[in-house]
Amino acid sequence: GFKTYDKTWKTEITKLLKEKVTDPDFDCSKFSIPDSLQSLMTPPLIPLATFPRLAAVVGGIQGVRLYLTNTTVDLPGKKITTTIKYEFYDNFGVEDSDAYSPSLMAFWILQHNRTDHVPFVNKVVQQSSLTINL
Repeated sequence: GFKTYDKTWKTEITKLLKEKVTDPDFDCSKFSIPDSLQSLMTPPLIPLATFPRLAAVVGGIQGVRLYLTNTTVDLPGKKITTTIKYEFYDNFGVEDSDAYSPSLMAFWILQHNRTDHVPFVNKVVQQSSLTINL
C-alpha cells in the first residue's frame, strides 16, 4: 500500500538530498526530483476492492509525479525537512476488455471511434513529511 511506497521513496529522497546538500551551490528552493528518478516510479498497487466508491472512478493508477515542497536545510542543526507531494494519475477511459455492457460500449465508441473524445484524468494528491538528520 501507500505506506510501503512512501517509505521506499523517503529512503531514495534521503540519499539524494544528503548527497546534494554537500554541494556549496545547492539551493533547496530550486531542487526537484530528477527525471531519471521520476521515470523509475512505478505507481503503487491500491487494493480498490477495499474502497468500492473509489474503484468506481479510479480503476487503477497509471502514473505518478513526485514533488518536494517546503524544503529547508538547517546545517547548524544538521537536518533537512521537506514535504513530499505525490500526484497519482488515473486516466478514466475504456479499453477493449471493458466493452462488456451497453453503456461501456457507448463510452468505448466515443473514445476510440470519434475525434476529440479523450478520457479524462483523475488526480489524487497525497502528502508526507520527511525529516532527514545529517
